[in-house]
Amino acid sequence: MPEDLREAILKVLNEHDPSSVKELRQILRDLGIPVKETELIELVRKLEWTGMTSLSPPRPPPSFYEYLTEPGVWWIYLVFVVVFWETVLVVSGSEALVASFFRALLGLGVIGFFPGYASQRALFPRGELSWLERLLLSIFLSVTISISLGTILGYFFLFQAGTNIAFLDLFTTATTLVAAYRSFQSESKMTQK
Repeated sequence: MPEDLREAILKVLNEHDPSSVKELRQILRDLGIPVKETELIELVRKLEWTGMTSLSPPRPPPSFYEYLTEPGVWWIYLVFVVVFWETVLVVSGSEALVASFFRALLGLGVIGFFPGYASQRALFPRGELSWLERLLLSIFLSVTISISLGTILGYFFLFQAGTNIAFLDLFTTATTLVAAYRSFQSESKMTQK
């Protein structure tokens, strides 16, 4: 157990008296002390074993629906909102300056980030990657997925803006739902151990 992290946890326990690991993790985040949930649970278990604390581990959400209502899953709704509005702007075909600006801005996200972000969240639901690795993998996977989908649609003579964005949005939405469910399962398994 890293001694400085152990001391920080003990200090937070004495000063703030959190009642759960989830609350302790939030306090540590607010203080600028980054710690992964799995690492924190392990540290708290060691402290409990030595009799220095008695926190309850975070309770898993009882259902997928309740998991979707937690504040930590904001990324799911962000993906849905961006995908929806990009589809509306592309299908409407508006040439107004404001609409074109937002279509280009949201299009960069839909083509260059969100498909890959949803894919890497589905592949690595526990957050094993650093933020830089997540960012780079998201961009790389998004470009790869967008090019692959465009190539497939071009082969069947369906390469048009509306069709391309519809298929890309369908892929992104489905992958986001898979990623959300895998995150839910991962969180449930982690807290049951």
